Amino acid sequence: MQIRSRGIVIHSLKYGETSLIVRIFTREAGLQSFLVKGVRSQKGAIRPSHLMPLNLLEMEFSIRQNKQLQTLKEIKCDPVLFELHHHPAKRSIALFVTELLNRSLREEGKNEELFDFIDGTLQILDLQRDGLSLFPHYFSLKLTRYLGFVPDSDFEEGRCLDLLEGCYLPVAKAGPHFMNEVNSSLSNRLLKNTFDECATWSVRPEVRRALLEDILRYYRLHLDHFKDLQSHDILREVLSA
Repeated sequence: MQIRSRGIVIHSLKYGETSLIVRIFTREAGLQSFLVKGVRSQKGAIRPSHLMPLNLLEMEFSIRQNKQLQTLKEIKCDPVLFELHHHPAKRSIALFVTELLNRSLREEGKNEELFDFIDGTLQILDLQRDGLSLFPHYFSLKLTRYLGFVPDSDFEEGRCLDLLEGCYLPVAKAGPHFMNEVNSSLSNRLLKNTFDECATWSVRPEVRRALLEDILRYYRLHLDHFKDLQSHDILREVLSA
């Protein structure tokens, strides 16, 4: 079956002398793995630069139900992300987002809403000039809505987010895994606002660090397969100011 679709590069792995195995989240067929032959040779029509993590693609490919690795026919980067792979802070955020997606997305078929969220948010990141320090928190919290474990929105002063239950409870009733009231309030605001609004907020570095730790703990509690992110420490240092 031939399919034309938009796609987002999630991960690539060297295979043999000149080939790559690439995981791409497609709008029309969900997460798919492709064997791209000759991409690392001088003669390949598809270049390694096309398959950098988080590149946004227009693509044509074929799917065979009995094969784990599908065939990529044609791709082009559209729209081209001009800053994501070159701007120091954006490059670190992209590393975090790539690892987060690689560890949380599973091959569960077509999900247009999830695709459109990731696609649109990456374009926002590429164009955003400043106020990037809360982008990892914003993205990872908004992503939970599409992964099926978004926190309840019913926040009130004096409550905290119970990370296991995914709802805001009085501090005295929270279980062993919870955010403090400051982080709970901030997470609720991030979920309710656009990134343009969040980019204007001033949040102390120690609060940002603690909140990101809490968000990743939330992922670990709700996704059995979720492992610690290696990019987390790098990101924390880059966005510490």
